[in-house]
Amino acid sequence: SEDGAYQYVKMRGFKIQVFSGNNQRKSKDEAYSKQKLINDAFEDIETDVFFKSPRWILRAGNFKTRKEANILLEQFIEEFPNFGKEMYIVSDTVKIPL
Repeated sequence: SEDGAYQYVKMRGFKIQVFSGNNQRKSKDEAYSKQKLINDAFEDIETDVFFKSPRWILRAGNFKTRKEANILLEQFIEEFPNFGKEMYIVSDTVKIPL
């Protein structure tokens, strides 16, 4: 990290895509709203909201394997059943602690 508190390596891995929306008026707010719900329920899981034209995207976690990501995905589906159908695992650059 910038302050040297922790070190990590960046590599290809997996994240859970929680939300993706292209309604410019609502999607940004919805992504940040869902991020807050996840951060409140799963404090140790890193979440990222970003804009990749034309979509607002929310992704969670940093996993080496799809199996690890699937365990959290099942927990997310249980905790947030109304998010369930739009959540899935994606390949992405992840930060794995040393």
